[in-house]
This record gives sequence, C-alpha cells and structure tokens, in this order.
Amino acid sequence: MLSDTRIDELRKFNHADKLRAMQVLVTELSVAENIMLMPEAAYEPLTPYGNESAAQVLADFLHDASTKDGPITAGSRPRLTNPKFIR
Repeated sequence: MLSDTRIDELRKFNHADKLRAMQVLVTELSVAENIMLMPEAAYEPLTPYGNESAAQVLADFLHDASTKDGPITAGSRPRLTNPKFIR
C-alpha cells in the first residue's frame, strides 16, 4: 500500500529520480500485465493534444446520441446511425 510517508519521500526526489521511479513502475506493470516494452525505448505519450478533430467527432456523436436517445448514462449504448460517425 502506498502510504503518505512514501508519497512524501517520492516528492523529495529530484526530477531525474522521479523519472527513473516512473520507469521502474511502468516496467513492473508491463511485466505484470504481460505487455512487451522494449528496454530503453522511447514511447510517445497518448494525449488529447493535437487530436482536437477526434475530440470534436466524439463530442458531436455524444451530443447527437443524447438528444436522440435521451441522456447517455453509464451502461447505455448510443446507436451509430449518423453517417458522419460511421467510417
């Protein structure tokens, strides 16, 4: 369990040590989940930045689905009926 003491210790790390700790944790998680990562490889982070058009398509889809089918809630399944969302 991650205690407040451990979190405080992590906060005291310098920038390089924080990055190294993240690398160790990501590697441990990838092994535990059987995800193959190449050692010392650089992976591009997936972020919403630069993907504004995809975000707009999703927002339009959710808006259209909620106005047509009622509010979208957890467990609801909006239907893909608008051709602009089907590619």
